[in-house]
Amino acid sequence: NTNTATGIQWINGKQYYVNSDGSVRKNFIFEQDGKSYYFDAETGALATKSQDEFSTEPIKAAVDFSSGNQLYKNDNKSLDQLDTFITADAWYRPKSILKDGKTWTASTEADKRPLLMVWWPDKSTQVNYLNYMQNQGLGAGSFSTNSSQESLNLAAKVVQTKIEERIAREGNTNWLRTSIDQFIKTQPGWNSSTENSSYDHLQGGQLLFNNSKGDTGNRTSYANSDYRLLNRTPTNQSGTRKYFKDNSIGGLEFLLANDIDNSNPAVQAEQLNWLHFMMNIGSIMANDPTANFDGLRVDALDNVDADLLQIASDYFKAVYGVDKSEANAIKHLSYLEAWSANDPYYNKDTKGAQLPIDNALRNALTNLLMRDKNTRMQLGDMTAFMNSSLNPRGANDKNGERMANYIFTRAHDTEAQTIIQRIIRDRINPNLFGYNFTRDEIKKAFEIYNADINTAHK
Repeated sequence: NTNTATGIQWINGKQYYVNSDGSVRKNFIFEQDGKSYYFDAETGALATKSQDEFSTEPIKAAVDFSSGNQLYKNDNKSLDQLDTFITADAWYRPKSILKDGKTWTASTEADKRPLLMVWWPDKSTQVNYLNYMQNQGLGAGSFSTNSSQESLNLAAKVVQTKIEERIAREGNTNWLRTSIDQFIKTQPGWNSSTENSSYDHLQGGQLLFNNSKGDTGNRTSYANSDYRLLNRTPTNQSGTRKYFKDNSIGGLEFLLANDIDNSNPAVQAEQLNWLHFMMNIGSIMANDPTANFDGLRVDALDNVDADLLQIASDYFKAVYGVDKSEANAIKHLSYLEAWSANDPYYNKDTKGAQLPIDNALRNALTNLLMRDKNTRMQLGDMTAFMNSSLNPRGANDKNGERMANYIFTRAHDTEAQTIIQRIIRDRINPNLFGYNFTRDEIKKAFEIYNADINTAHK
């Protein structure tokens, strides 16, 4: 390691170690004046210039840990990636491996190692990793977040050495994959223990980008927004509640766990572009106006910024004149999935060009006509048909102001799919798991379902 020979020379703007015969020496450490110089295993160019921070005994190293643990090459073959993202359970090919826990050796394609053996997102995770490995018999003591960073880094090198010793004994890394996977499951940053899963009824959690502070070069700075106003639903569009027909201000904005900045003008402009494309898709894609859409249904009304509803409404007024005549409106009907009792009144006040659900009447129809006999008896008589509605028909209200609406009794999976599942489980396949049923089972279940719908006694 100290053979100076011809020594370090500059060649084409880079430093190399040149032997006396003129060849470039690769993959080694040259020590001089108490400092270590590592020359790359592939090119021979000087890669690092750092002092060794640890004792190399009893390891006879040709490179140090920081150099050997470097990524061999930034590509899919050398680094596990999921849609260009690196996850906690990723493995990678280092430039060198500490073979048998003793000798640094150039790696091969088969020599992948867990990323968490050499990198941790924060000090707490590194401490947890070291303590976990201590319990696995591969550690260097117990640590806490009060431990010095130097002691943690030194311990990590000891753990790595013991891991490589065991890999040599076992002849494979299968045991290490299992151990790392088990460690990941214990970490709150990578499991649901830190999520308020009871708050989101659909997915059990959601991800919100916070604005990055400080260095504008931060990797997530592109996600910064001055417009991220959450849960500005029809009830709460301005941030101040306006309607009180029901108690909710709407659902979570992240219904599908997506952080779409719906209050951002750029996002809203793109929504308008998308709407225009969809309404004219036949003309644009195939020069066929008969393939264009006539209207649309706005889904998850209470889970997006209400600005988007007004954008769609204004578009239909401007393009189709749906506010000019009944004929125009009928030609271009649009519907709102308006579950909140507040939504129709928002739509009325904003002169919306879409029809809300008469959900009160929908509930009356469903509960009094589509439920079993006992449920119907508990609900009482059928006066709800007259009184439970956006447009009640009782003696005191029948001449009141009318509100345009639409209605259905079966939508999504609540009045069909879940019942079909129950029929299959109860009458066709008692071993059914989830919704994993066959086409034949679905056919048989619908025969039962349709017959039941057509009877007075459900």
